[in-house]
Amino acid sequence: MLRSATTDYGSLLRATVSAIDKFDSNRLTVDGYLDDYCEEVKRAKNEVEEKFIRQCVYGCVRYQKFLRIFVTAFLEFRPA
Repeated sequence: MLRSATTDYGSLLRATVSAIDKFDSNRLTVDGYLDDYCEEVKRAKNEVEEKFIRQCVYGCVRYQKFLRIFVTAFLEFRPA
């Protein structure tokens, strides 16, 4: 696996979670939102990091129903 010396995975994940939390499908499309988000935040230092953020948001939006069911079922069988 290639690792950039400037990559901070924790902050990259925080930026991804922030992008997912702020997304409102009633206002913008995923592409339009991510274009604006990446321009405003400038979190992605390079193309690979921007692509990571985009793919995570796309996946969470696309599989939102499945993820909700999966997490709910998981928490019922494995309560904290």
